[in-house]
Amino acid sequence: MRQIKQLALITLFCVLCVMLISRGRAQQVVPPPAQPVESKVKAELVSQLIATAEAAQRQAQELYKAGLGTVQEVQTWTMRLADARLMAAKDKKSRIEILTARVTAAQEMEKDADGRLTAGLVRHIDAIDARFARIQAQIDLANEEAK
Repeated sequence: MRQIKQLALITLFCVLCVMLISRGRAQQVVPPPAQPVESKVKAELVSQLIATAEAAQRQAQELYKAGLGTVQEVQTWTMRLADARLMAAKDKKSRIEILTARVTAAQEMEKDADGRLTAGLVRHIDAIDARFARIQAQIDLANEEAK
């Protein structure tokens, strides 16, 4: 009888030890895994993409102002730049800021295209393209805000 009591106490002690060890492990803070090499490479590529789109957008705007470029070229590079920046955005607030800037740029382009249309410097299709880009930018912003 004494051996059974000793065996029961030993078993109880072992169960309590296992529970305490398990509890300690559950409470340990696990450090986040190191950023994979692939993510670092992707971040560098996105950074290059943003720089490229910024340069192309600047050039498209300069050509447009000089009368050598089109509304469509400016809108294309504005959209590509926003898309590249969205790839790098970490949160909803950043995405909304990027899309808001895109809407502002599209509104300015639409106003400019309408003025140039009145002056006979661009075709009617260019003004329509600018309007379409502004509406599309507003829809993208509204969709992001609704998420």
